[in-house]
Amino acid sequence: MYSNLCDVDTEARDLAVRFAEASRAVARAQAAQARVLADAADLGMRRVADLGSVSSREAELPVRALAAELAVAACMSDRTVQRRMNDAAVLAESFPATFEAWDDGRIGSGHVGVIMEHGLPLTDADARAVFEREALVRAEGTTPGRLGPALARLAESLQPRTLTERHQKARASRGVGVRDIGDGMAEFMSVQPAVLAHAMHDRVTQQAKAIKNADPTDARTIDQIRA
Repeated sequence: MYSNLCDVDTEARDLAVRFAEASRAVARAQAAQARVLADAADLGMRRVADLGSVSSREAELPVRALAAELAVAACMSDRTVQRRMNDAAVLAESFPATFEAWDDGRIGSGHVGVIMEHGLPLTDADARAVFEREALVRAEGTTPGRLGPALARLAESLQPRTLTERHQKARASRGVGVRDIGDGMAEFMSVQPAVLAHAMHDRVTQQAKAIKNADPTDARTIDQIRA
């Protein structure tokens, strides 16, 4: 009986070791992919600079062309690739040590996302460097879900101004805009205080559900009715 239990424990440990090794391999592969995307973003920006003085629409073309090229190669959406190019470029510039830890397989993509989420609001370079060092120490010993709250507290402690002061300044950036996304479609964007933005979304959601419930033959999705 005892021998059987020992065999099971040994098998479980072997599986855990194999799983950890596979997870590190996945992390390294994802980091390698992100490196390519960061290089593509850098190339795109250099090509934009070579264009000289052009309209904002023309300036987007080199980056969009590269995103489209990579998207075809990887069977992905070009918009997804361009977004990931931007994220990779920010990571390479603002969190180089995090990128290296990802390269080594010491952390995964989930950890990287949490570090960027809470570290980017730190505009002071020294504060961000302190944040990144501490974040990596914590990241290697916990899950992304548990890491988030800890990094939120860490980032807040490194902010030169209180949350209330930062919110008052951020409110000044509220506004609206429109961005063409192709195929005759465009995004209408509204930047608002979080409380108001969530209230607006909740209001249109309630209205959409009421419309949907009132007409069972309506084939539109809730999101389409919201729009």
